[in-house]
Amino acid sequence: MVLSANPVSLAQELRRIEESDMIVMMPRIESEGEAAWTTSSEGHLVGLLPEPLQRDFQELGLSPYSARVLLALLRLGSANSADLARVSGVPRTSTYQVLEELSARRLAARLPGNGPAVWTTPGSGEVLERLDAAEEERLRQHRARTSRLRQALAETFPEGPTPALPYVSLVNGVSEVKALYEQLLSEAQEEALVFNRPPYTWSPGQANPVVLEMLARSVKTRVLYQAAQLEDSAAAAFRQEMDKYHGAGVQGRVVDELPIKLAVFDRMKSLLVIPDPVLPEVGYPTTVLVEHGGFATIQAAAFEHLWAEARPYPVGERKFRTSTASDTRPRSRFDT
Repeated sequence: MVLSANPVSLAQELRRIEESDMIVMMPRIESEGEAAWTTSSEGHLVGLLPEPLQRDFQELGLSPYSARVLLALLRLGSANSADLARVSGVPRTSTYQVLEELSARRLAARLPGNGPAVWTTPGSGEVLERLDAAEEERLRQHRARTSRLRQALAETFPEGPTPALPYVSLVNGVSEVKALYEQLLSEAQEEALVFNRPPYTWSPGQANPVVLEMLARSVKTRVLYQAAQLEDSAAAAFRQEMDKYHGAGVQGRVVDELPIKLAVFDRMKSLLVIPDPVLPEVGYPTTVLVEHGGFATIQAAAFEHLWAEARPYPVGERKFRTSTASDTRPRSRFDT
């Protein structure tokens, strides 16, 4: 059986099908000049409700069943639940509930009269206006709830916690390490403690003006050196630079060995350079900035322990030792 949108009333054709209980299983037929449909194996009509329209109504807040029943009602103008079930493809037992829901939202209404219930809509334009108004009301209520919640939070937590910043940072690259080290030097206010050992971020010789500026601000600075490095006969430029810092106020002592490179500022921030235990000569070591007072205090205690046992920084004549191949390898540096 083929149902044509013209010229006979679609509702009348649907009613004839219902009364005669005829179900014809045929593919959709494209007839010249007019659209045609067939019934499905369940008796539902195929092709009357475009899927894009169904999706659009769902995006406006309708359920899939509600969208299909509403579209069927808009297509038919008015119809009973049986007609709507056949056109929409919604089970007839569910159609009654869907119609009640559409009625509650003022998108469908039951026509007065005796006999089987006949339903209609206020028209497509009014349906869209009411859906739009419902969405505006939902947004208004959402804003009102947000406003109440904002006020309640302000009254309950008047200060609010300060967002926590990361207190452990990895620093990559020689230039980045150098820039960070100089920043810490310029920010130091009371004290700087340094384990001075390779690697460095540039070649020794010229005094770093950032270090001299820190010393001019009377920041108490103490440095521990490794004896082998300080006494190396090939380290004349390094010693000359260190002598400039000591002349400007740095206090220094010497130990046999320093396990890592470390700088502690104001017992609040620690910069650690940690060589790879397997390949210590490959690349610049891992550098870590820890902004934590407790951690810095522990590092400062380790410094004080070594400082108490260290020898005085040599002034005047020094005994030099011949450097080895490992001592003369290319280095980068922290300038302290």
